[in-house]
Amino acid sequence: MTERDCNIQSPITFNCWKHHAGFIKKQIEFYRNEKISVEELQKTLLVIGESQMDLYVGELSPQKICDEIVNKLKSTGVLAFEDYKKWLFEKGNEYKLIEISDNSVWTLRLGKQEERYVHIHPGRYSPVTLRVKALTLKTAIAVLIINYEKNIPIIDTLKINEIRKKILNSPPVKKVSSNSAVVRVINILS
Repeated sequence: MTERDCNIQSPITFNCWKHHAGFIKKQIEFYRNEKISVEELQKTLLVIGESQMDLYVGELSPQKICDEIVNKLKSTGVLAFEDYKKWLFEKGNEYKLIEISDNSVWTLRLGKQEERYVHIHPGRYSPVTLRVKALTLKTAIAVLIINYEKNIPIIDTLKINEIRKKILNSPPVKKVSSNSAVVRVINILS
């Protein structure tokens, strides 16, 4: 992991690029100042994937979220791997939902890495989250890094389509309006 990654303690797996607006805002600022290359930006955005996701837009840091979840697992007696796995699958499901201090709800799954077996992401339509498509999130991030002048993102259909083609290898959109999904995400990440 580099310093630009979300450094979360084991046993948690948490993809901050997909699920934490505050983390993404900091990365946008970092990359804007570093004058990232198109190739590096494309590589960075790969971790977001291609699906629809829930983006946490609340005030808690990634570490605070993870600490609260670990504390809840400890207090329930299910932090150890075998206990966690048994608890997770006890009712035939493959996940559990946990609410934390800001009323956001988090989905817990079994992680793919042995040392990071508690995979978390915001619950679907949880308080302080926004449901967003991966391409919309990637477009917003790229716009805020590449087309940003004097603290104002350049938001117009031509510029957004230029970014979608050049950086995201995606088809153009017909029109970008003030209430379009990409503009809403840009406003959240600005």
